[in-house]
Amino acid sequence: MGGDSLSWGGFARKSLNEGEEVALKNPDTIEAFKMLKRSYRKKKMKEMGLTEDVYKETNPHPQEIIEFPSVLVNSRTGQLEDCFQMYVRPTHYNLLSDFCKSLTGIQQSQLVSFCISAVLMA
Repeated sequence: MGGDSLSWGGFARKSLNEGEEVALKNPDTIEAFKMLKRSYRKKKMKEMGLTEDVYKETNPHPQEIIEFPSVLVNSRTGQLEDCFQMYVRPTHYNLLSDFCKSLTGIQQSQLVSFCISAVLMA
C-alpha cells in the first residue's frame, strides 16, 4: 500500500506501519470523529503533541495541536479497522521548535498546507 495516500483539506492519514501513508478504507471515519462529544475530543487532544516544547516549563496558553492521529479498533476482535493522521496549522505559535520538528518530522515549510484547527474541529 505504500505510496497510496489521500488528503482532504491539507491533512493525510498514515498507517501504524512505520509511518507508511495509506488511503482510508472508509472516508466516513472523519465524519464519525466529528460526531464525538466535544469533551471526549478534548480529552484525546490533550494527549497530542504541542507546538512548543517550552510547555514543560512555562505551560503557555493557548496550547495548540499540530498532529492529530487516530485509530479505529474493533472492540470485539481487537483488530485495527482504520487509521488516519491529520496535521493542523498552528495560529498562535506559528514557528515550530526544534523539538517539535524532530518529534513529528514536520518542517516549517509544510505548515502552509495544513488546515486550521477551527475547520478541523467544526
